[in-house]
Amino acid sequence: MNRIPYMLVVLFVFVMHGVSVYAAPVGNIGDPILWNPSPFKKEAGLPLFATLTCERQINHLPEQITRFPWTNPSSTPPEERHYPQTRWSRNSIDTLGVKIGLPIFDKAVVYSVMGYSTATIDFNYKDWTVSRNFYSLDTFESGPEVFYGCGADFIMHRGEYDRIPFTVGMDVSYRRYHVEEDRLNSDGVSYSANLNEIQLAFSVSSEFENFSPYCGVKVASITGDESYINMNYSTNYYIEGYIHYNQDIVWSKNLGYFLGVTTAIKGLVTVGLEIRGYDENSIGLNATTSF
Repeated sequence: MNRIPYMLVVLFVFVMHGVSVYAAPVGNIGDPILWNPSPFKKEAGLPLFATLTCERQINHLPEQITRFPWTNPSSTPPEERHYPQTRWSRNSIDTLGVKIGLPIFDKAVVYSVMGYSTATIDFNYKDWTVSRNFYSLDTFESGPEVFYGCGADFIMHRGEYDRIPFTVGMDVSYRRYHVEEDRLNSDGVSYSANLNEIQLAFSVSSEFENFSPYCGVKVASITGDESYINMNYSTNYYIEGYIHYNQDIVWSKNLGYFLGVTTAIKGLVTVGLEIRGYDENSIGLNATTSF
């Protein structure tokens, strides 16, 4: 089996795995269209590039327990109790966005991203301020909402192995999402969250005729805050008589892999497929041109 079909078989296997299973796109740092001449590029001016991305991201924000203090003023001496509130969720986010970047001295790329996202949040919640057996599962639909971010790629090494050129690089990126659905007037529940996504990735890219496969590893972190309101259950803690959970989200040091391939179409544009997996999972398509 020659090398190009072998790479396609491996890619197919990983794609099938990724479909059955959340992270920022890494992209192909060795994509020739970023560094080579293009019919759209002018001799004078900045050598910009633009990438259109479309993807499905899925993550499972893990169980997070908050100890909620409550002091009983009728007790002597005062009695302090701590009621646990527990949350975990499955987040599915679809994005359509554009990345605009600028290569710098053939060694680095700086870029910004912006687009629209829609989300489905399966939110699981337990709260002892209601009762020891209280459990709630709600599904929320959000969007379209604007997301934005920025990042940078750095070329660490360019070389050749067995006459095959390769590029080793690093990508650092940040994206911010907002998800929200307010159903207080219809069924008494509401959910909102601000999510900050930070990612560090190391990748290796090579060239096989018209294909440029790449792969690597990454470390991702999601932080932010979320609010959950449920007016259908009264509590012993809130005077308002309903659940109002508002806490920070911390999900960090998540390892993962990514695998992708780009191919050039008449030297005008490259189209690509990228998947990411392990602690975070995503599959997406992209198209890049330079001008």
